[in-house]
Amino acid sequence: MQDFMGDVHKARRLAVAMLRTSAEEGLRVGEAIIMTRRYLEHMGYPAPDDPLAFATGGRVTMDDAPLDSQFYCKPSGEVL
Repeated sequence: MQDFMGDVHKARRLAVAMLRTSAEEGLRVGEAIIMTRRYLEHMGYPAPDDPLAFATGGRVTMDDAPLDSQFYCKPSGEVL
């Protein structure tokens, strides 16, 4: 039997890492979302409808900012 929660946790860490990289690269919110979805699919995980909500446990969603605005990331102090 697969470790479902372990897989979810790993996918969340990958999403956070990709979003952080997107911010460092200067992408816009919509671009960061697309890149994160593609990266998760490339790594063999299903792409969540809202990668921001998935990565932040629902604290930030795609509806919180216009998709064409500059994407930025700041650490929350949460240990993944």
